[in-house]
Amino acid sequence: MNRKVQCIYEPEIVDFEENQIDSIKAGYGHTLLLSKGKVYSTGLNNYGQLGLDDNESRNKFTLLVFDIHRIYLPKIEKIFTGKYNSYIVDEKGSMYSFGKGGLGHRDSEFEDIPRKIELNTQNRQFTMIACDQEETIAFSPMSLLSINPKIGPSCGGTRLNLLCTGVFNTELIYVGFKWNMNWTITEGTFDKKSKTIWTITPNFDEYSNINIPCSVDIMISLDKQTWIKSKFYFIL
Repeated sequence: MNRKVQCIYEPEIVDFEENQIDSIKAGYGHTLLLSKGKVYSTGLNNYGQLGLDDNESRNKFTLLVFDIHRIYLPKIEKIFTGKYNSYIVDEKGSMYSFGKGGLGHRDSEFEDIPRKIELNTQNRQFTMIACDQEETIAFSPMSLLSINPKIGPSCGGTRLNLLCTGVFNTELIYVGFKWNMNWTITEGTFDKKSKTIWTITPNFDEYSNINIPCSVDIMISLDKQTWIKSKFYFIL
């Protein structure tokens, strides 16, 4: 392993090919830089923490190109570093890790090239990662990704399936329906097999000010205080 890196004791302008820097994160001797959706790394690389498919240290920022399957990396939105490890999050909220330590892969504690974390991530979209040498915490906010079906009768009785992230099996699941000036709530049930929430739509005909067709906002909550809204409407 080549551990020889250049030591700089006074601030110097870094030779970098892009004129836009979106984020910089530093670990124990290595640094990641994010620019226009691309990741660059420099510094110590004794455990593959630079993600360049080798263990050679670098004195200049070098572009990360491929993942472990030799597929071009997608657009990256966030970067994080631990002591000897690195994490990147793409535009879809998927995590990749490389280096040494708790990388999220059951069969490996060392990776010298970005590897997507797929164990126990389901459809979650990750927004924040905190990591050190061995432990890593990844945060995925609750979100409502899709509803099925997207259309149903105004008389209610339709089983509505909701694909969510950041939702766990709890008795406190509520589904909110909002249209025009009206608002109602039903109880939701968590399906362990499909990891979805389902509920039965209410009878909308019991409410006034409803004109068919009508677009209904769908929301979920675990406490009736904080509500997460779907990007899609349920059409009556």
